[in-house]
Amino acid sequence: MTHPYPKRSFVPQAVLTRTGKINTAGANVNTAGAAVKTVRLVNTANTKAVKTVRSVNTAALKLINNIVNKNVNTVWVKNTTARDRAVVRENKGKGANAVKASACWGNPQQKEYKDKAVIDSEFLVEVYVDDIIFGSTKKHMSNEFETLMHDKFQMSSMGELSFFLGLQVKQKSDGIFISQDKYMARILKKFDFASVKTASTPMETNKALIKDEEAEDVDVHLYRSMIGPLMYLTASRPDIMFAVCACARFQVTPKTSHFNAVKRIFRYLKGQPKLGLWYPRDSPFDLEAFSDSDYAGASLDRKSTTGGCQFLGKRLISWQCKKQTIVANSTTEAEYVAAANCCGQVLWIQNQMLDYGFNFMNTKIYIDNESTICIVKNPVFHSKTKHIEIRHHFIRDSYEKKLIQVIKIHTDQNVADLLTKAFDASRFNFLIASIGLLNL
Repeated sequence: MTHPYPKRSFVPQAVLTRTGKINTAGANVNTAGAAVKTVRLVNTANTKAVKTVRSVNTAALKLINNIVNKNVNTVWVKNTTARDRAVVRENKGKGANAVKASACWGNPQQKEYKDKAVIDSEFLVEVYVDDIIFGSTKKHMSNEFETLMHDKFQMSSMGELSFFLGLQVKQKSDGIFISQDKYMARILKKFDFASVKTASTPMETNKALIKDEEAEDVDVHLYRSMIGPLMYLTASRPDIMFAVCACARFQVTPKTSHFNAVKRIFRYLKGQPKLGLWYPRDSPFDLEAFSDSDYAGASLDRKSTTGGCQFLGKRLISWQCKKQTIVANSTTEAEYVAAANCCGQVLWIQNQMLDYGFNFMNTKIYIDNESTICIVKNPVFHSKTKHIEIRHHFIRDSYEKKLIQVIKIHTDQNVADLLTKAFDASRFNFLIASIGLLNL
């Protein structure tokens, strides 16, 4: 894999992205520079907080002039609501006069970096309402930014990043560990699962959930109040993603069988309370993805379930579990729709990584269906594929433009299988270890 800029040390950061039914939790980890820190704004009133956040961005833009003269090569400022960005890049060895400054609002594709200068410093700022995460590859940059923000605003420093938006972040010398065990302990206690018999897997195999109209109704408010925390928990626990999504489809009229399935998820969590995502420091930095689908697995409408996950090296940064909108006529069609969904997520990640100076091309997407790969590589529409909706065929265009490449993988090695169906304990444990879920 070649990049427009040489690889450099990134400060690890924890990011939680919620995009509809797609849950993403990621961390950008290569080598640890200065520790990531958090700052909390003292004034948290809604209207004043918005004004404060905007003024923080203004101050960050003004900060560019202050730090450029101190040999800072890159400043990247992001507001998760307004998505304001400010980037300063300096050609190494040419001094402050060669600095190119640009402020881009909206689509990051609006800016281009034609010079491929060596960039050895990077400064990152993440603003979310009244919380700020910042860090740099050089410790003195973080210290100077913290001092400046204390001078300009009334703030309190929370120290090294350890907790953000419900995610616990453990920064170690060899990587970062992200978990939600405190949140999990709280919900287990809330629903009285603190002392129950544990389960080895979150869902029983070969026992699909059905409407079960003759079964007894359960309290719909209790059922929904249990599903909600589980959905939030999937931000760091892809191992329960499929089971939670399956149970969430019965929130209108839940029955005892559905309630028992939810209780099994809690019993599984009781047995695995410390499980979390591990992002190793020493790992390749290449983007790759896995795509998979079951066939007609949804008992209500016989639709298939799409599963996909994306990695930066060995680091899981995004995963999806979603019921398809169409009823597939074959396993090939189901796998093709899943591959198109995975391709869309890959293209979004490629676009986001441009902000960090990485241009990922020919990203590998691993698929365990040979017919799907043949359809992607064949630009000709014929009778075998004309029934597939046109909107899914953009994956062919991405393949022809060399944005992606599709590669055959054996089903046993396809880790996206975890997000499409239930498994026995041995296969399930293999899959969760393969995607980077560990106990630390």
